[in-house]
Amino acid sequence: MLMLVLAVYACRREPAFGGRIIASANRGANRGRRGDVADLTKDLAQGPGAVLAFGPQPEKSMLSYRHAFHAGNYADVLKHAVLLELLSYFNRKDKPWHYIDTHAGGGCYALDSEQAGKTAEYVDGIARLWDRDDLPEPLAAYRAAVAQFNPHGRLLFYPGSPALAMTAARTQDRLRLFELHPADFESLERTFASEAERVQCRKADGFAALKGLLPPPSRRAVVLIDPPYELKEDYRRVVDCLKDALRRFPTGTYAVWYPLLARPEARALPARLAEIGADSWLDVRLAVRQPPRDGFGMFGSGMFIVNPPWVLPERLEAMMPWLVETLDALRGFAAERDWEQFHTPKNLAMALSGEAGEVIEHFQWLTAEQSADLAPEVRDAVALELADVLLYLVRLADVLDVDLVAAAERKLVINAERYPVDRARGRSDKYDRL
Repeated sequence: MLMLVLAVYACRREPAFGGRIIASANRGANRGRRGDVADLTKDLAQGPGAVLAFGPQPEKSMLSYRHAFHAGNYADVLKHAVLLELLSYFNRKDKPWHYIDTHAGGGCYALDSEQAGKTAEYVDGIARLWDRDDLPEPLAAYRAAVAQFNPHGRLLFYPGSPALAMTAARTQDRLRLFELHPADFESLERTFASEAERVQCRKADGFAALKGLLPPPSRRAVVLIDPPYELKEDYRRVVDCLKDALRRFPTGTYAVWYPLLARPEARALPARLAEIGADSWLDVRLAVRQPPRDGFGMFGSGMFIVNPPWVLPERLEAMMPWLVETLDALRGFAAERDWEQFHTPKNLAMALSGEAGEVIEHFQWLTAEQSADLAPEVRDAVALELADVLLYLVRLADVLDVDLVAAAERKLVINAERYPVDRARGRSDKYDRL
């Protein structure tokens, strides 16, 4: 049995953001330490970055989730780049393969639609890659596949997982797609209406329907399991579905997409998948922002691949640092405008000082009472100025390779020593005058 020792690929710098290998990946007979997979969540809790880990290689839905609102976002970039890598590897042999999608969605999405326009999540996803000329090879292949749906060069449409799989499919390959949402299923059928011989669409529960397709006649398959995780039940069903699939077809390649959320069941899912006992697996995660303080909202996503191609880890290790750098909103904002040339420490420090001055302007000449009781429009203006201060501060720390959180924690310790409670309570004197 092939086993891989745990590896972590963290694309946040130590001490700031960036990328480095903090553990090596080795193919051998050793199993990773117990609990390592769950510990990866702690790594991501510190902020934007990517984690690449290797290991031993129902309640009725209300059907409220619509992927059109999220098409082309950062989670799609990771999911679809990985998916195309899997299918590209399968295409190395002439033997046919099956692509099975348990939650296929609508097939293809117009980015100028009301749904996509409402959130415009693609702006911080595929749009950040669209005009770049320095894409790593896996992302260049991914963008080329998306470009097939945008022949005039403008990014107007985003293909879902089945449509992208179709760009890799050959005459002998087959797609089996499941979707329960009535509107999305209707769109899915329209998308593949001319491909009835190679593509079968069914309005069915993909978790349950997968059982009847394994093993496929070709004995080669990529199975994408990516439910919306609207319900807690979805997390359990993903694990049960993968367990059953491996019993029926242990040599299949399974790709499970999952969100990075603060909720306990989401945090526990990767470890539960790793404990299923697959011969080999790979877990890659991308976090694009800090976990929300209130615990709500997705701050990243992951792909857990069972029986991954042997070439996949190396290709992802080459891709992930670039992807993190590009999808980091602050860095991406500067890079898209070619402003990095101006973001020297001196310039950023001066800009930070200037923005702090603009905050002060709102309080100049106010009494203490007036400054604590701002009019709503003034308070909103102050909030935006504070945001500018924060953005310049974070950018300056990034350029100087300073971990702000670690520095702040260290400074708190120093200040606690300088200002002991028994001497500093109720006093504003500097520490050397206490």
